[in-house]
Amino acid sequence: VARVDLDLEVVLADESGKLLKKLPDPRKEDDGELAKASKKTFSTAKAELKKFSAMQAARFYEAMCTGRAWPIDDWQTYLLHHPLLRFLCQRIVWSSASEITFRPLDDGTLSDAQDGEVKLDGAATIQIAHECHTTPGVGAAWLKHTLRIMESRHSTRSSGAAFIAWHQRSRSQRRSMNSTDT
Repeated sequence: VARVDLDLEVVLADESGKLLKKLPDPRKEDDGELAKASKKTFSTAKAELKKFSAMQAARFYEAMCTGRAWPIDDWQTYLLHHPLLRFLCQRIVWSSASEITFRPLDDGTLSDAQDGEVKLDGAATIQIAHECHTTPGVGAAWLKHTLRIMESRHSTRSSGAAFIAWHQRSRSQRRSMNSTDT
């Protein structure tokens, strides 16, 4: 069985649920050509998923930089409920025009940095939050929240880790630019 995990990577498991590192070799009674074609199709699908993930992460980054906003119905339909984009949406801190920050959870609910449930009205406009547009306390709370999640998942490969690394780097670059400008 193949499925896509939270890191937008393909995970294989046998019938008992045991994780596999690769597709099993064909049995004697299996069609060798079909097995070979299946492995090629599987490899292609993995490569396409990797490209899709990188492309969508770049699109979300661009949306953050340009301040792109979605009406809540569009955000839910095209991003939050998308079979693959939902995994990326769960790693992003979002904000509404009313300056509420939140992130979607696996079950479809929305959570704030203190793990409290967030409810948005039907007229809300949603955009990707950025520390430049929040108070220092909000950014610090989300950083702490993200680190806690990463520790609980034992995953350093998540895009959350990449976002934090980028964000810290960009903050230090801003500081060094500010110190050289004066």
